[in-house]
Amino acid sequence: MRIRRTGLFAALATAILISSAIPVAALERPASLWVGLEAQGGPFHPGMYVIGDSISNNVPYIPTGTAAGAHVWVRWQAGWSTYPHRRTPWGAANRDSFRDAAQSPASTVFVQLGTNDVTCMRAGNPLCAYYPPTPADLRHEKNLIILETTAAATTLLNAGKCVIWAGPREINRSGSAGVDAADMNAWLRELQRRHPGRFFYADYNAYSFSNADLRYSLDEAPGSDRVHPVTAAGRQAIANFAVFLSRQLCRMP
Repeated sequence: MRIRRTGLFAALATAILISSAIPVAALERPASLWVGLEAQGGPFHPGMYVIGDSISNNVPYIPTGTAAGAHVWVRWQAGWSTYPHRRTPWGAANRDSFRDAAQSPASTVFVQLGTNDVTCMRAGNPLCAYYPPTPADLRHEKNLIILETTAAATTLLNAGKCVIWAGPREINRSGSAGVDAADMNAWLRELQRRHPGRFFYADYNAYSFSNADLRYSLDEAPGSDRVHPVTAAGRQAIANFAVFLSRQLCRMP
């Protein structure tokens, strides 16, 4: 059943209601905000629409885009994969994130999702109510990711958006392995091949190791958990990545 892949989201919702003090995996516990954010700002349309998970918490997309002359919309939700973002109406528009982005004036949509898409693939994450017990089940879950990301991308492409998708870091952690993230990134590259000039894979994995500020923020700074940027410089590096690629690849105004 498809509900299996929403296990992390359901577990997080339960944890929020019970107590924020319950020990949880570092995976998707944002630094300062449990729920999420919908915000926008900047000088004019069109611009960039960001869809993310808790990695986007406190990332200065809006001021960075504003400095580049673009209007920026941001929607992020802790613990969410592509599936709830494309199925759950919320925010001022009461639309799912991909439909809202498709109907927005934004010319470019920057998606920072994948960490939670590949979560709950392996044993070890206490937030996961289920993980695939057999290789066949694992393949099935990965096929669901293909279907979900394809459906999300199609919604945006059909609306004429230029899409940039930053996939997950290819690291081993509780609930998934580096190969799981690599498989998702391989599919994002395939979508780029199928939609040249319209869909772009952003190699966040490589950037997270090559950019010194981001690498330090994710892997070396006090309190780092390899997933969430814990320093202002690391969060700024992500915003720079999003705005730079939106201007270079999608010619965002």
